[in-house]
Amino acid sequence: MATLDELPPYRRAQLVWRWAHQGLAYVEGLVRNAEKQPCHLPSAPPGPPGQTLAVPGDDGRFHLEQAGQLLCGETETADGWSHHQHCGWIERERGPEEWMGGRLDDPDAVTWGSLVVEWTVRPTGPGVDPGIVERPDRCHGGRYELLHLWPPRPARTASVRRLRAALVAELGPDCHLCGLYPGAMVDHDHQTGQVRGLLCAFCNRVLEECPHLTDCPRADYLLSPPAAGLNLRYPASQEATRQRKIELLGFDPFEGLHPALLQTMISTERQGKCMSNGISITGQLDPHEWSNEDTAAYEAAIEAVNGAVGAYSALIAAEKAKDAPEQGVIDDARAARSRLAREREGLRSTDREQIAATRARYAQLAREVLAGIA
Repeated sequence: MATLDELPPYRRAQLVWRWAHQGLAYVEGLVRNAEKQPCHLPSAPPGPPGQTLAVPGDDGRFHLEQAGQLLCGETETADGWSHHQHCGWIERERGPEEWMGGRLDDPDAVTWGSLVVEWTVRPTGPGVDPGIVERPDRCHGGRYELLHLWPPRPARTASVRRLRAALVAELGPDCHLCGLYPGAMVDHDHQTGQVRGLLCAFCNRVLEECPHLTDCPRADYLLSPPAAGLNLRYPASQEATRQRKIELLGFDPFEGLHPALLQTMISTERQGKCMSNGISITGQLDPHEWSNEDTAAYEAAIEAVNGAVGAYSALIAAEKAKDAPEQGVIDDARAARSRLAREREGLRSTDREQIAATRARYAQLAREVLAGIA
């Protein structure tokens, strides 16, 4: 029978992190009871094999079609393909709002409402690439899985668009774990920033809940990520979520797991590279794929702030590694890290003076912090 301690250190930390709200005893039981019960991959999408197209319908929306069948339709009748869709909403004092998910005990909700709408659809034109259809124009009828057959819309930031393009070029556009649905999310290790692959919404949601050592497709993916050889790094920071989960747990399960990371950060910074959480991302991909100068400058500023956040994280790790760590140094570094995360949220891509000043100030700050612990 496997135990939590048998998992590799980082896998163990991931699992404890994932279930922070349940407590450590819950995670230990999860691992013990997981033997001989490998995690399941999502079921195959409905419909016959063949190329999927988006065809316009007489209801004003686009519908997924495969081998002549509308996947969002129930059955074909003389009047067209029958459809049904569940709709939910919240009545608030200011009026009704579409329910997009969330807490069912929402204190601001006056009443909850739902109904099932049924209608028929006739295709009115030739099929097009589903990827070019905007979300409001997509049919949301039929089975839940159909929502994930639509290709993802372009990411909001140029850096993530570049990462997605690199993953698709090297490993294909479908989920790199199940291979059944379009890859919607650039999956990455939230502690190191290493990009692991492209995942569909199903696999992305449940991947790190896997409690297995081996003999499970999710465990195999985590042990040997498909994109590991590409050496890509994700630029976003998860600092706010990090601090909230550390408060829930009472400790940081990742602390001290990567002693070599500090030296990597120091040596990288000495070479003058811009870092995101201590690791360069700009050197990995072609610069011509940036969308425009403002976006490039904005994301370089974000990386500069992230580099400073990473430098303070390295300072905390270095101080804790001492025989007699000074708690005041650790507390000051944590406060600075939180302040930087808040300032990062205030950056505006259209404010060129702010962006230029941020890039210069925080790149210098990261160098100063790292020089102090070298």
